[in-house]
Amino acid sequence: MAGKEIYHKVKDKVKDAFSSSGPETGKGKTKLSGKRVKHGYHLVKGKSDHPMEDYLVAEYRQVGEHDLGLFAIFDGHLGHTVPDFLRSHLFDNILSEPEFLSDPETAIRRAYILTDQKILENASELGRGGSTAVTAILIGSDKSVKLVVANVGDSRAVISKNGVAKQLSVDHEPNMERQTIEKKGGFVSNLPGDVPRVDGQLAVARAFGDRSLKKHLSSEPYVIEETIDENTDFLILASDGLWKVMSNQEAVDEIKDLKDAQAAAKHLTEQAVNRKSKDDISVIVVKMPRTTVVESPGCPPLRALTTDILGLVKVVEARANPAGAAKVVETWGAPDASRAIVAASLADRAADPVLAVARKNGVVELLNPLNGDALAAVKTTGPAPNDGSTEGDPLVALHLFTRQASDSMLATFMACTDKGKGSMRSITKENAASGSDAGPSATWDVCSGGNVQFCSVDYGESYAMFGGKGIEVNLWDITSCSKTWSAKSPRANNLGIFARPWFTAGTFLCKDDHRKIVACTNNHQVRLYDTASQRRPAISVDFRESPIKAVAADPNGHDVYIGTGTGDLASFDMRTGKLLGCYIGKCSGSIRSIVRHPELPLIASCGLDSYLRIWDTNTRQLLSAIFLKQHLTTVVIDSHFSVEEPEETNSKQLESLVEAEAEVRKEKKKKKSKTIEEDEVEAEVRKEKKKKKSKTIEEDDVEAVAEVRKGKKKKKSKTVEDDEELVRVVNHNDSRTLEEDEEQDSDGEMCTPKRRKSGERSKCLKKKKSKKQHIA
Repeated sequence: MAGKEIYHKVKDKVKDAFSSSGPETGKGKTKLSGKRVKHGYHLVKGKSDHPMEDYLVAEYRQVGEHDLGLFAIFDGHLGHTVPDFLRSHLFDNILSEPEFLSDPETAIRRAYILTDQKILENASELGRGGSTAVTAILIGSDKSVKLVVANVGDSRAVISKNGVAKQLSVDHEPNMERQTIEKKGGFVSNLPGDVPRVDGQLAVARAFGDRSLKKHLSSEPYVIEETIDENTDFLILASDGLWKVMSNQEAVDEIKDLKDAQAAAKHLTEQAVNRKSKDDISVIVVKMPRTTVVESPGCPPLRALTTDILGLVKVVEARANPAGAAKVVETWGAPDASRAIVAASLADRAADPVLAVARKNGVVELLNPLNGDALAAVKTTGPAPNDGSTEGDPLVALHLFTRQASDSMLATFMACTDKGKGSMRSITKENAASGSDAGPSATWDVCSGGNVQFCSVDYGESYAMFGGKGIEVNLWDITSCSKTWSAKSPRANNLGIFARPWFTAGTFLCKDDHRKIVACTNNHQVRLYDTASQRRPAISVDFRESPIKAVAADPNGHDVYIGTGTGDLASFDMRTGKLLGCYIGKCSGSIRSIVRHPELPLIASCGLDSYLRIWDTNTRQLLSAIFLKQHLTTVVIDSHFSVEEPEETNSKQLESLVEAEAEVRKEKKKKKSKTIEEDEVEAEVRKEKKKKKSKTIEEDDVEAVAEVRKGKKKKKSKTVEDDEELVRVVNHNDSRTLEEDEEQDSDGEMCTPKRRKSGERSKCLKKKKSKKQHIA
């Protein structure tokens, strides 16, 4: 839906509201900088006889490339014409200022004064009345959202950041501007039983209109800019009909847990009416967009252990000092759904701590919480079905006693099943070593019907509290296994129907007084019981609309922390039943376990969204969130964990490291000597092979040399024979040539024979010889 359409619809609804005395409500939404903005409003006419004088604006516009959210409340007096005029013209005058986007503060101041001048010029039509005003403009850009608030009079703007109220406007009371009023010739009256008034008439020092008092009044607004970031929750604009009976923080606390803006605005008006407010009441609630991401600041040194539905125990530690991110450092066990952990308890002792886990198959295991070693395992229920579960009567509650009866005792624990079979068992170190089971030392029936859902033991470990579906909260003396107190069923409702009891969680409120207990119900109630005075709850408080699944007490003895089935986490002061606040950073799944650190201002929570979360109890801020993959069932905190290990532990670790290093060196030496021996043997083998090879080569060489020599000898003898034959042929030819020459000389012929060059004959002989050798 476009912004203009939303505006016209809101405008029509508001006009219709003024024609009747009944309440009017509405809501709208849009996007600013890609973030969704939602608003809701609600108006209620006061007890006076005059018509409704409160007007409001809630619309969205686009100016250039900027998306705007425009919200305002105008509280008129002596008539409704001036606030109606403001509703129609004030924002138009503001947006028409050329410097609005570049300098919104200056533009708003000019528009306020200009609008007031227009009202005075049309006083004959608008009458002698006036109006206060508070305006809020959300300016969205590509990167951020800015809020500009302005006001005159006592209509107020309050913003919530991390659950803390911050007033953005100024109440222009006459006493605050007495000097200015008196300089203008006016005065401020202070009559007994009445509020200060300008010239004895108007209860505000700044307003639109009021022509008869304008000499002494001002219409210059107070303007402030605020950046919307991740810490911003919502904005409240309201007339003085709300602020006369409610403080800023009370208003924030009343609606901080309501998601719907319209429901929040309606709730505030209803609360104001219930508190006897007689004036007209108009409220706008704007849910702010989240524009930036704020990382978790980290938590101080901490060690927590979680259990899950696959039977795993995971150790989470934060070691940075003073604060750092927590992470998983160890995981104990193998995933097995048939061995899911349904309950866990830690004997948090400085020496010999023990962790007990109750599994789905009816076995209670005792573990060393420092290293995960199994100390003992006890079967507490009957034979399990073939699927490994105990669907007939599974374990639902477990408590491991912190105190030790003797040095020979490993641990003592109390367990309870779904059908209310309670038992106490003591495991000695001898039984744990031998694997034998001594059997339960005491058994009793917690209830005759229904299903037990929780068990809690007091700080002195002398009393236990039980409750569940169809089971009233009851208190037992552990030493004598006898019931000492039981809650009484609540009174019937208007139809005469009794609500069936269904308790989901409980805890003892004080360390020193076991008589004050807190129990939470499936119908989202937190109840405080005083077992010493009555059986019905002393205080009963409703919280949200979902069942409360977990509760933990604060060491201060009066605060409790609760978690619901929809992931809401909050704290209550049980002295008054007042909601102290909700924790920032909503969980996406049911919260199943909450534990308070006994020393640090921290609580840890876990549940079905598979996250372990660490919270600061002072600021209610999320410090760290660790994703652990499986649905979590329980979390416990090791309060004796320290980043600096004790000196004795360090010395033992050093000794063990030295011994381990010596063993490693010894083993390396053995391996080295063995390797040397193997190398020597291998060298001998290689040497022998080399000798054999050299001998074989020598024999082959001798034979080869003999063959070569024999071949050379044959070739040489054959060459000699060829040379002799060649010499004989040459000599014969020479002699024949000489004879022919002599014959020619004798005939007288002058014929000179052709001479051969020196060496030519020998060269020829050599060629012939080489040719014969080649042929051979």
